This record gives sequence, structure tokens and C-alpha cells, in this order.
Amino acid sequence: MTTMSEDRLREILSAYGADPKRWPALERAAAEALLARSGAARDAHVEALSLDALLARDPAPAAATFDAAQLAAAVTAAPQPRVVPRAAVVERDSVVPATTFLFRWFNVAGLAAAMLAGFMVGWAGIDGSLGTTAEAADLVSGLLALEYAAW
Repeated sequence: MTTMSEDRLREILSAYGADPKRWPALERAAAEALLARSGAARDAHVEALSLDALLARDPAPAAATFDAAQLAAAVTAAPQPRVVPRAAVVERDSVVPATTFLFRWFNVAGLAAAMLAGFMVGWAGIDGSLGTTAEAADLVSGLLALEYAAW
């Protein structure tokens, strides 16, 4: 038989309650022997008994019920939004507005200018054939000015 400490008995009481039938089987005999010889252990057992009695007075929660017919009625009571497939949508105006075209053109021109500027700055920094970075920046800004002037 293993020895039981009062701390371990308190752990068992707080985890499993005061009923010895719920205690771990390997420690049950040692715990009951400690209860027989220790007044502090009996006091802890009395506290656990009062807690168990208090918990037993609390009513059990009502079981949740599920009614499939009621759920189906609630879901179908409100009309659902109709989803129209995109292929079925006929556009009224097949002409693209001018603002959309200009906006797309600005995006393409800006992307081309950024690519040209990145290429020129990167090329000037690799072997230094264009001179200083300031000279490369002047060259790129001149090219950008020409591109926007042509636009």
C-alpha cells in the first residue's frame, strides 16, 4: 500500500469530489486510511462533502432540442437573394468609357517609365560607364520628360 499525503488527498478531493468511488483505484485505499487517522484529512473531506452537496442542488441544464422541420421553416420563410450567373448578364453599353481608357493608359505609361528608370539606374550603377548617379538620374529624368511630352 502506498502512503498518502494530505496535499495529495486535497488534490484528489478537488479533482474527483468526496465520494471514494470516484477516486483513482490505486490510491483509494491509502486515501481512506489517511482519512481514518488524520483529523486534517477528515476536515478536508467534510469540506469536499459540503461542496458536493452544494453542486448537487444545482439543477442539471435542460437538454438542447433540435427540430429539423422548425429550422427548415425558419430558413425558407425569408426569400433568399437571387444569384445571377455572370454569363447571363448582358451589358447595356459595350462602349468602354473614355475615363476608363485614360486610366488604363496612365497605368501602362507609368509602368513603362518605372521600368525604364530602373533599368537606367541599375545599368549606371553596375560598371559606372554613365558616370555618377546624379548624371544617370539626369538622363532618366530627361527620358521621362520626353515620354510624357509625347503623350
